[in-house]
Amino acid sequence: MKTTTRVLFFVDSFSSGGKERRILELLAYLKNTNKYDLRVVLTSSTIHYKIFYDLDIPYSIIEMNTNLNPLRFYHIYKICRHFEPDIIHSWRMMNSFYSIPCALLLRVPFVNSQITDANKDDKKVSFNKVINYFNFSFSQYIIANSQAGLAAYGAEGNKSRVIFNGVNLNRFTDMKQSSRSIKKRYNISTRYTIIMVASYSIRKNYKLFIDTARYVTGKNKDITFIGIGGPDSNQAEYDEIKKQSSPGKRILLLGKVHDVESLVSACDIGVLLSNNDVHGEGISNAIIEYMALGKPVIANDSGGTREIVDDEKNGYLIKDETVHAISEKIVDLIENEEKRLSMGMSGKDLVKSSFTISRMGKSFEEVYQRIMNYR
Repeated sequence: MKTTTRVLFFVDSFSSGGKERRILELLAYLKNTNKYDLRVVLTSSTIHYKIFYDLDIPYSIIEMNTNLNPLRFYHIYKICRHFEPDIIHSWRMMNSFYSIPCALLLRVPFVNSQITDANKDDKKVSFNKVINYFNFSFSQYIIANSQAGLAAYGAEGNKSRVIFNGVNLNRFTDMKQSSRSIKKRYNISTRYTIIMVASYSIRKNYKLFIDTARYVTGKNKDITFIGIGGPDSNQAEYDEIKKQSSPGKRILLLGKVHDVESLVSACDIGVLLSNNDVHGEGISNAIIEYMALGKPVIANDSGGTREIVDDEKNGYLIKDETVHAISEKIVDLIENEEKRLSMGMSGKDLVKSSFTISRMGKSFEEVYQRIMNYR
């Protein structure tokens, strides 16, 4: 009698990012239950997280240079025939598109977790809308990490469900280095530090962040602003904006760093400024990590951010996205230590109650169990 559920994860890559970390946390949780036989299919050989190798989960790579490639159907079908999954779980739009025919042919239930943001497509007809209509129609479950995501994609309904991101709280309980030593390593001499953790791309509003930093540091000499995250694509533009940062200006763009948690822990406020014209946030891992480390959050009043940032309780939601409005909130928190610490503690309590690995893992297990019971 079979005692384990065979789940095939279809992922694009394990490059640095919130979605990728979320998938890895889920894989680790599921493996530790000893109730699942797991297999991963990647469409890119990019693996930045060493933890994936430590999990020792069998994986295959179907590397394709173009999105529309009929051979991908065949490769996926071969893997499924060999692995014989009870459930196929996809995490990207085109991965879902290519794996659904295989799920239908082999009569395997399909779980769709492609919605990780809250981007709206205002066109009446578009390539993405057609693909998404197909994907959602043949999914047994559609899972997003925010209600805003389901609404943006028009995927609300009986088979849709929100499962919040989960983080491993152990990552934040053993900060081996003091704030002083962390600041010294990065040449930060000011008392206060503001941080934004986000890749440099069109989806994030680094210009607004830097303009705000210039304004605030021009009035208060005891504040440093830090940006963490490398470029998604435009290296030249990133290099140009990096020239605007220096310890003397108290504006540091550090690119990618390995001790993100320690650096956030040494800061006072976490900021996330998105470009709402082109991107709607789902539930940002950066915001969860700020809160897990007891930092108040300043972020755009949009998308899934509203589902985690409670305005004036664990941070500020910015409606007026101007330098003056954001600066006002930063100065307010810097000058009011009691409020800053209280907001940070409120966010920390929220993460402990609603954004843990255990909660996320059990929610996915409930979905899997319903599918297996129905079968």
